Amino acid sequence: MPVATVTQAAEQTNAEKPSAAVLPATLAAENMATRAAQPNSEFAPGEILLGLRADRVVAASTMQNLPMQFAAALEPCTPAVQAGAIDSAAANAEQPEAVITQRILTPVGQEWDIINQLRTDPAVAYAEPNWIVQAADWPAETTQNDVVNQGSSTLLPPNLVEASVETPFLVNDKYYDQQWYMQRINASRAWALAQAAGVTASASTPIRVAIIDSGIDASHPDLQGKVVESQNYVTPNADADDDYGHGTHVAGLIGATMNNGIGIAGPALNITYDARKVLDSAGRGFISDVAQGIKDATDAGAQIINLSLQIDSNSTTLYDCIKYAYANGALLVAASGNFSSLRVQWPAAYDEVLAVSATGYDDTPAGYNSIGCQLSANPATRCGVEIAAPGGSAAYYLASTWPSDVNCSSPISDNPIPKDYCNRQGTSMAAAVASGVAALVWSIQPSLTAQELRALLKQTATPIPGAADATGAGRLDALAAVRLALPGDFQVTHDHADEPLQPGAAPFTTTIRMDNSSLAAATWQATVTATPWLT
Repeated sequence: MPVATVTQAAEQTNAEKPSAAVLPATLAAENMATRAAQPNSEFAPGEILLGLRADRVVAASTMQNLPMQFAAALEPCTPAVQAGAIDSAAANAEQPEAVITQRILTPVGQEWDIINQLRTDPAVAYAEPNWIVQAADWPAETTQNDVVNQGSSTLLPPNLVEASVETPFLVNDKYYDQQWYMQRINASRAWALAQAAGVTASASTPIRVAIIDSGIDASHPDLQGKVVESQNYVTPNADADDDYGHGTHVAGLIGATMNNGIGIAGPALNITYDARKVLDSAGRGFISDVAQGIKDATDAGAQIINLSLQIDSNSTTLYDCIKYAYANGALLVAASGNFSSLRVQWPAAYDEVLAVSATGYDDTPAGYNSIGCQLSANPATRCGVEIAAPGGSAAYYLASTWPSDVNCSSPISDNPIPKDYCNRQGTSMAAAVASGVAALVWSIQPSLTAQELRALLKQTATPIPGAADATGAGRLDALAAVRLALPGDFQVTHDHADEPLQPGAAPFTTTIRMDNSSLAAATWQATVTATPWLT
């Protein structure tokens, strides 16, 4: 089934008013049965998203002359409104700020004309296409030459420090030596401090991370036992299996099981996953499903919501649910986007979302990053990239988990080549690494609010070469973030001076060492007792 494009939409805006014929039931059934995101598409053909003001919904009777048909209601991301069809919405009319969102079927090719007519109705809060989103990684068919042509380079600075495996925290995972990105963010040293603070895979309360993506392979040996909830929005009532691979890759980058002797390690030491499958086997999905996934994940108690996806069109439906999650205390983390010619993509462009760009092995911004403020953004608050994290470039990919039954175009190095691990790159990967570090820090200091945690990650980022609009506060630093999250405390290795004195003896020095693993300020005081110092 072809999809509607932006060009078609522009032409349709100036077309003649369509005939007032109701969409046939057979067409409606076909539309719902075959709705699937296709590559290079812009919005779902024959569908629009309609937001009705509950306090003015009676005026919606004027819509009866338009060729449109109710398809489904989205659970609202506005206060105290129950989803329902147009004719039942009047029951909520006493709630002035409430909006009821519905997915509406229209004749294919008339979407924009109907949207423009709906926007003139005072009962309509908004009307928009059901935009198509895509995963924010490089597609499987992308070659290294394609990536280089996007602005990245395999030429590394001569003074670059090699990303060798650090040993403050011993890791026995088989492919950990291929995880150069963990060395860049100082993960090993961060784990050592976290463990000293009592944060382990079993000794702390797990952080619940929702992954709004293509699903998660819950049977993967590095992810087993972590998926506590899942839902499939692409094919309702089916399992949320990952038939694209992206969601499983993201999950591993956030919190693959450490020290199990296989695979890789993720930054987060103790997490659970809430898998919301909104992307299909081509890595595409609908805004309506993304919004619903965010709403459901929030209601299920997600503390971190990872959005490794991108779209260049603003959506009120999506934004309402972003604000809903934000208001309920979730930390939203999103990929800035992989189109260097475009500004930061939504949902990362929203003020409520931590926008993450990608860095390469050389610790400089990746050439594919979407940067800069959307024209609708408010520069007085926040717009553009907020922080950078390893996302890969050119020949330096990020190794992570992968469904064994999905083809991997960039396998990791081993003999034989494993089918359940794969190399990918993109701002998707950068956002996932940031989500993993956020979960690690939250495990150490659970009293932090989402916005305090967001500020802490930016405050402790390491400045790196590159323009501020490409790096934000700098590159993510797990060690610095953990140190700032730890409460200030002294460890004294010598708590008193007690040395014998002999007439004519040489002066002596007693060293008292005080260590504070936290970046938080701590105070100390030395007291001289009343006891005579010479006896």
